[in-house]
Amino acid sequence: MSQILHPEDEPMSVPLDFGEERFDPDLIEADEIMERHKQLSMEVNNCVQILADDGQVTKKKIRDFKKMVVSLENSKQRIKFATEKLRKAQAFCDDAEKEIQTSLPKHKILRINTNLPIGLFYQALEVILLYKGDLDEVREKGEEFRKLLLAKEDSISKTMYQALKDENQKLRKDYENLKAKRDSENDATEALSRKMAVDEIARLERHLQEYIAKDKSAQDTIKTLEEKAGEANKSYLEISQSMEKLEKEVADRSSTKDTMKELQNELEMSQFRHQVCILQLERARKGSTELHERLKRARRTIDEQSERLSDKSLEISDLRRVQETLRAEAKANQDQRVLERELLRKSQSETFDALDNVKSRDEKITEGDKTIKNLQEDRIRLKETVDGYRKAHQVSLGNYKQDIYDLKKELREEQATFTRQLEQERATHQKQMKQQQTAYEDKLENERATHRVQLEQQQTKHEKRTEQEKTVYQQQLERDRANHQQQMKEQQVTHGKTLEHQRDAHEKKLEQQQTSYEKKMEQEKSNHQIQLKEERSVHEKEVKKSEQERTTHREKLKQQQTAHEKKLKQVQKEKRDYMKEHNKIAALMTWDIFGFFRVGVKRDTE
Repeated sequence: MSQILHPEDEPMSVPLDFGEERFDPDLIEADEIMERHKQLSMEVNNCVQILADDGQVTKKKIRDFKKMVVSLENSKQRIKFATEKLRKAQAFCDDAEKEIQTSLPKHKILRINTNLPIGLFYQALEVILLYKGDLDEVREKGEEFRKLLLAKEDSISKTMYQALKDENQKLRKDYENLKAKRDSENDATEALSRKMAVDEIARLERHLQEYIAKDKSAQDTIKTLEEKAGEANKSYLEISQSMEKLEKEVADRSSTKDTMKELQNELEMSQFRHQVCILQLERARKGSTELHERLKRARRTIDEQSERLSDKSLEISDLRRVQETLRAEAKANQDQRVLERELLRKSQSETFDALDNVKSRDEKITEGDKTIKNLQEDRIRLKETVDGYRKAHQVSLGNYKQDIYDLKKELREEQATFTRQLEQERATHQKQMKQQQTAYEDKLENERATHRVQLEQQQTKHEKRTEQEKTVYQQQLERDRANHQQQMKEQQVTHGKTLEHQRDAHEKKLEQQQTSYEKKMEQEKSNHQIQLKEERSVHEKEVKKSEQERTTHREKLKQQQTAHEKKLKQVQKEKRDYMKEHNKIAALMTWDIFGFFRVGVKRDTE
């Protein structure tokens, strides 16, 4: 008798006749498919978590970028304020130059308000110094922001590399576990070659066909789930591509920031040039005042000499020569002023071009913010779709588990009924054999009894006859007995042969059915092994693809690191060059300021 097993004890076997168990590979495939779907769901969840983390990082970057934009706008306002003050100073300088030009040829004394030029000069110096401090602060903030970005990118690359390592280790462990399970199952299949009767094989084949049909429907549902998982993976790839685009846009914006800084540096250079021009104008003014003083002295000397020595024409000619030299010096000063005006105009045009470039870059930044908002909305939509796919995946998995549980219940019930029917059929067959044997024995006994009665009657009849007849009759009786014995023997032999033929035919049928069943089992084993090999090859291909993706990702990270290092080196070089130029201009400014103060001290002493 067979024992009814529960799925908790041995879920991978089906109880059958002869006190043994049958190996069913379809159930093993279903369990393996369920495990694969669990792994896929876990991978999808991990992908969603990684996307959420990337979204938080991008939000932080966007906030920092907005802060930098606000600081740049503040610096723009300060630049506008400084340019307005510089324009006022330039207008004042133009007015002073006009007065100088009108006064020199007519030998008039300059009438300039002493308060205006000095106050405007110091105001311009204050504005320049404030603007320098703001630029230094902006540069320091930009360098800090770059350092933070580099640190974040390094941390992100390290975390991604560790996550890829952990995933690779998990995949290898799962592959080794699957190998061990499959090897154990193959060993079990070799040990579980069993015998079955004709009725059992037919019924089990029917049940197997029904179960295969159900399994096909389950496999179709699993394929749909795998397609949905593939769509989810495609959506994740699209999201990752959009994130890469965002990172590229952030990098482009960092490059725009660098260009903004370059433009600001150019503005500073133009402002310093403007200041140098202003100092040169002031020098020219000082030279003109000195010339006027010389002219006054010459006039005084001429008057004195004309009063004292009216007859001395030689001295007058000398004085005329001195006047001509002074006039030539005044013309040279005028030429220098014209050149300085041209330099000022060029610096103004450069400043206006820089401001236009800044405006265009601001427009590009606003467009980038709009694209970032659109990408964030697309990302939210993709998250909603992924959640819907996940819910549908969970529902389909629950339905698939329920179907498997129902199928197992049906198989148990059918196995129990099948064992009962087999026991009943065996009992009925044994009863029929016993009844046939008893009937045959009764027939033989009845025939013997009838034959004995007939012989006794014949003996009694023949005893009455003569001895000759007795002898003849005895001979006939002996012949009849011999014939009857031969007939009985022949009947027994034929009956034994028929029984042997029936047994041989029954055994041949059983052997044929066993061989056909063994062939089917071998075919199923071969098919199962082929499927396992295909799955292994697919899994190895996936592992290779993942390794290739990891290598490409590592190469990309290395390229990004090298690019960042190159950018940092370029920025450091530009900073050094700028600091050198800045120090040169500051030295020139300090030298000019000292000269200006010396001239003022000389005036005060005079």
